[in-house]
Amino acid sequence: MTRSTVWRYDDQLYSNGQAAISRGDHIEGLTGTHTAAELQLRAACTNCTAIRSTSLYVWQDQTLAERLWRLGRARYLYALEIDDTSIRHVGDVNCFSAVVDALANTRSPDDPINRYWRGAAEPGYSARRIEILVSGATVLSMVASKP
Repeated sequence: MTRSTVWRYDDQLYSNGQAAISRGDHIEGLTGTHTAAELQLRAACTNCTAIRSTSLYVWQDQTLAERLWRLGRARYLYALEIDDTSIRHVGDVNCFSAVVDALANTRSPDDPINRYWRGAAEPGYSARRIEILVSGATVLSMVASKP
């Protein structure tokens, strides 16, 4: 079993060593073409809805997680530990952005959807934004917090 450190921003206050699991489906927090894009990703395979609706979303890259945390509303940024058996999917969020763009411009989202589920890079972006969907993780530490 391989263990990795990943990052997550969240409003939940966790203690070091505490288990972190999904607290529910995130789709209710989406609007407009983001909701439509999420539904398209979920419709792509038999278990895609279960994976995306019940997983804990974490970031592979600390710098990206910190940047997104600063831009967002979540209060805490955590370092977490996962093991490879908890990984349900690894995907490039740039693919999600490409699905949103395709839907907003009445183009087919099929290619970026397929790239997302294959774990492939989305062309046209300078860096990948890798999200890892897991069944659970263990909190290593709180990296930062906002008032």
